[in-house]
Amino acid sequence: MTMLLKCLSRLAPLAVASWIVVVAVFVYWKFLDNPDPVVVHEVSILPPAPHRPGDTVTLHVDVCQTRPGVPGTGIRMIAGPIIPSGDRTGGFMHFLNGNYIDPSIECTKHERPIELPRDLAPGKYNYVFQGVYQINPIKTRVFTQPPVPFEIVAGP
Repeated sequence: MTMLLKCLSRLAPLAVASWIVVVAVFVYWKFLDNPDPVVVHEVSILPPAPHRPGDTVTLHVDVCQTRPGVPGTGIRMIAGPIIPSGDRTGGFMHFLNGNYIDPSIECTKHERPIELPRDLAPGKYNYVFQGVYQINPIKTRVFTQPPVPFEIVAGP
């Protein structure tokens, strides 16, 4: 019995050190590991002129993804109309089809066609993308790209 107690007393510092390492890793991953999952160089709608409801515009994207995206979590939407103070009126959102997110870590420049909804009233709007990114094995983060402003004018 004394031999067992002697062995346990020698292992106790290792057990304490192991728990300290586990707690330190958990605290770092949960609270301190908070990088930006996407570096946005440029996101714009082309052509930069005002558009009409139902037009197809081109979204020009130049971003670097530093963390893997969680597949199936990307949401694309149009928010507006925007009043002069910058607030949205009535929480009006148009969710766009073809929501996606790229799970790979890479820098990309691409252009993507977007068909604007036919029921947009004249005014100023924002294109917004949100996605969930895997920061570390126990943490995800929702990233919202800066809004891309554009204007809708009355149809012909």
